[in-house]
Amino acid sequence: MATMEALKTEIITAQVMPFDTGDMQNNHTFVMPLRQGRGAKLETDAPQARRLYFHPEYNFQTGKNANAQGEWFRHWLEGGEYADFVPQRFEEELKQQIP
Repeated sequence: MATMEALKTEIITAQVMPFDTGDMQNNHTFVMPLRQGRGAKLETDAPQARRLYFHPEYNFQTGKNANAQGEWFRHWLEGGEYADFVPQRFEEELKQQIP
């Protein structure tokens, strides 16, 4: 869960999510534990999230989030410029938990 919380913070800090009122970023993006405590996922459940995410060609306003864009998670996925963030963060957290 902590790794996904860190990822959420990274995405918000990077200002890549489309932002009008902030509702999608601040109220509809959350870390959700997986069944039986085996990990977590970062989810955005706002009604407009899918449409905005899969249409990077939209002209996103950048007044509140300077880097607002579609496909805002892509930078942290395999092949993205921050693809090593999640594995490295998880490794750091695991090392802290092991005596």
